[in-house]
Amino acid sequence: MATTYGYASSEWESARDWLADHLHDVARRQAKTTYGDICRAMAAAGHISLDPHSTALAGMLGQINVLEREHGRPLISAIVVHKSDDWMPGVGFWNIAREIGIDPGSSEASRLEFWVREFSRCHSYWKSRKSGGESKLLDARREDLADPK
Repeated sequence: MATTYGYASSEWESARDWLADHLHDVARRQAKTTYGDICRAMAAAGHISLDPHSTALAGMLGQINVLEREHGRPLISAIVVHKSDDWMPGVGFWNIAREIGIDPGSSEASRLEFWVREFSRCHSYWKSRKSGGESKLLDARREDLADPK
């Protein structure tokens, strides 16, 4: 059972659903976003305020990726990258891939290839889909992803 990192289940789930929909919209626009951008946007939308470098944000993105994978969709956090330096996803992206049975490889080249492929899959998948309501599909496992409080 996944954690809500000290937040009330309803608060966490609402923020997680909003973030999933937000990332789908970013992918629909064939764009990328940063950890800082999604944290600011989530807080501005009236949801919980997370630090871009926090374990809680990594956990939320991981939960979203698990649900995306269960619905046959690409790992949506592939479109979330560092704001500076390498413009690639953080270590949590590679970790969650391994946790759900995907091997992104161990060399820098194989990880880059995996990320580029997953990034492209996100754009391809979401560009032809209508906006809104995808998070309702996330409800299927809501009970499994929230702490009983």
